[in-house]
Amino acid sequence: MRLVYVAMTCKAAKPVTDPEVVNSALRWADHEHGALEHARIHMSRTGACAVLFINSRAPADAQDYCRKLVIQALDGEPALAGWSLSECTPLPSL
Repeated sequence: MRLVYVAMTCKAAKPVTDPEVVNSALRWADHEHGALEHARIHMSRTGACAVLFINSRAPADAQDYCRKLVIQALDGEPALAGWSLSECTPLPSL
């Protein structure tokens, strides 16, 4: 299990404030691989930050997967139009 910190920024005039919108988009994007175990999401006026729990052996693989996952989730959810991935950093193992 690997933890990856991601930050997403919103340039829309009225940002999404419900973390379930982001969570659902991430789950949809992960439906083929099933590597996303859990997502802890914090919303703000300028976007969201999250820690994603990824089923992966290598930190670099988890980071690469998270980049692709978040970009696909943002592209696939109309409510998140105008959002972008601004950071994707693996966290140290516990």
